[in-house]
Amino acid sequence: MSYTSKRRTIGAGIVLAGLFTASGCAQEQEALIVLNAPRWGDSETCEVDTAAEGLLFGRLDLDFGTGYLMPAALQNQLVTTDAMITNSATDNGELQLVGADVVLRSSQAPELIDALSAENSAFVEFSKDLPSSSIPSSSALGVAVEVVSQAAAVSLATLVPSVLGEGAQPEIIADVIFLARRSGNKVGKLGEFESRTFSFPIQLTSLYSCAGCPDQQCPVGQPTSFIGGACGNAQDLLIGPAQCDDPNGN
Repeated sequence: MSYTSKRRTIGAGIVLAGLFTASGCAQEQEALIVLNAPRWGDSETCEVDTAAEGLLFGRLDLDFGTGYLMPAALQNQLVTTDAMITNSATDNGELQLVGADVVLRSSQAPELIDALSAENSAFVEFSKDLPSSSIPSSSALGVAVEVVSQAAAVSLATLVPSVLGEGAQPEIIADVIFLARRSGNKVGKLGEFESRTFSFPIQLTSLYSCAGCPDQQCPVGQPTSFIGGACGNAQDLLIGPAQCDDPNGN
């Protein structure tokens, strides 16, 4: 099933899902929530540790043409049920991840987002399919979603100085809604769930460092490849020339 941002207005608030009781009445409950954006543990394997401390914001270096991959800890709030009393003998509180809807905005520099949207509206409002991972009831799952695509980052590298001036380091915000379905109920809309909007700020700033180079001296010229960052992207952690050591000390 394809989910698109056309079926909702992102940022509209909490979407509550109806859970039916034996009496036929509906109980409203927020089933899927985003706990935070956890700090990267092993940035090479891109594993998201739901127990890790949350990032206050992300950072993206536009000089290297990579996108931004946002980590997220998702919590299934549905109450665990006894699998033996369900007709299917399975956990009827399990949720299956479907995808995410993303909108980029900036209260600091709205003209930048307008310019990016003018180049391609899909850069600032889009839907992402995600692996259909299972989230058992009363459990958490770590996922990652690309909220700034590589193509959008390349465009931003040109737009930031042209729209805001040389040296500008603006902040953009990714508004993300995660989508899931209840595996025990796929009839109509009853088995579909959305998280509330999770707003994550991303600073467009320089992360380049030569701390891992001999005498901390940068090689001549701007490198085309780098070491450091997270998940192969020039994001969140320091990056340095590929011929030097990781400036983060890893």
